[in-house]
Amino acid sequence: MADFAGKLYKYDRSENLEAFLDSIGVQGESRTGYINSKPDIKLVKNGDGSFTLNIAVGERTISNTFKSGVEFDEKLPALTCKSTVTVQSNKLVQVQKFPSGKVVTITMEFLPTELKTVSTVEGWAGSATRYFKAA
Repeated sequence: MADFAGKLYKYDRSENLEAFLDSIGVQGESRTGYINSKPDIKLVKNGDGSFTLNIAVGERTISNTFKSGVEFDEKLPALTCKSTVTVQSNKLVQVQKFPSGKVVTITMEFLPTELKTVSTVEGWAGSATRYFKAA
């Protein structure tokens, strides 16, 4: 993970995003905002062994700090969910538990030239993928 911590990844493209948002029930302005967002992502390794994931969209940055395998309250634009992130070599596997009962899993694979995120939700057979290029 050390090779990727601190590296900036800029949004490139998405696949199957609208179907994913349908599966978790995101509608209205939140849906439009998510579809149109082109976030930058940076993972920072902190001195105490924790990590901070920064997601910047325009002038707004959402930062969440976590320790591998420890549940925390994740701040999202419209709500807060319970989240656990496990660090596995060059991957982060994040499980989000929403108040609605939905459980989303996001696998972030950090590669030298790109970051690939794959999102799934319990009860849906598909997945959505977002690609980011290393800056």
